[in-house]
Amino acid sequence: METLSFTFPAGEPGAGRALVGCVGSGDLEVLLEPGAHGVLAITVVTSVNGSAPRWEQLFQRLFTSSCRRP
Repeated sequence: METLSFTFPAGEPGAGRALVGCVGSGDLEVLLEPGAHGVLAITVVTSVNGSAPRWEQLFQRLFTSSCRRP
């Protein structure tokens, strides 16, 4: 097991919690919790060791301003 942590700039935190689950080629469970203003903190717990670069690349695409549509 590997635990990865990422942070990105963000706006206001959400108002409440949400839990989302998905079963396809594998299991994915996402727990969303309100956090600090201006910070998006992501923790990934995965059984795939060495997957940090893949997760980093995915989150960079999703959460950096250079990839957002106008």
